[in-house]
Amino acid sequence: MRSAIAQVNSDASGADTIAFVSTLVNPTIKLANCVLTILKSTTVTNANFFSDKVTIDAQSLSRIFVINSGTTVTIQQGRLKVDVGLNDVRR
Repeated sequence: MRSAIAQVNSDASGADTIAFVSTLVNPTIKLANCVLTILKSTTVTNANFFSDKVTIDAQSLSRIFVINSGTTVTIQQGRLKVDVGLNDVRR
């Protein structure tokens, strides 16, 4: 996940999409007390609607995402779940 976000952040073109593929073996991504920083408009989705639901889990250790001011991030629910992050929205 960090690698995909780093690639999105370094791409100078417009909005990007991070899509999980059907070959994902473990449908839960557990973050190890790290925050994923998104710097530009991005959509996060599970590309394969027939696979297991992908969960991004911060294990109550941190927020899951830090989103740059003025940036739109779309989390496409249904086959993707963002779960167990700390809720400390800063503006």
